[in-house]
Amino acid sequence: MEYAYRLTQKLDLTVGGGQSISGFRGGLGARFFLRDKAFSPFIAGNLIYSSGIDGLEFDANGTIATYDMPSRVAGFAKVGLKLGIGKHVALMGAVGYAQPLVNSQPVLVSGTDTDLHRTAMEVTNLGGVELSTALQIRF
Repeated sequence: MEYAYRLTQKLDLTVGGGQSISGFRGGLGARFFLRDKAFSPFIAGNLIYSSGIDGLEFDANGTIATYDMPSRVAGFAKVGLKLGIGKHVALMGAVGYAQPLVNSQPVLVSGTDTDLHRTAMEVTNLGGVELSTALQIRF
């Protein structure tokens, strides 16, 4: 869930939070629209915190491994498009990249640490390429 405050016609300040596979996520950010129209490209940046999660279990071809994923902070940069539908609703899509600001790696608690398990942990951890869609409702 995200709340956006329209600071100017082209600039939103955002705050959001929710549950993800890597724990609770919360963040602050800004989104700058290049045009003040219903259809507009935008650029955005966010600072995101993920709480981490303990006891995350992966089964790769019958080999089970359990990990504790520590908390993590990342900076996000993204570009996207907004398509306004009426006065108060918009569809948004974005692509971006998250760079972890703290190097906290998942810890193997039990089981065997295979390449497939490590790949799964990299995909679920905060950081890397992001694709997102959103339905924006303005009041």
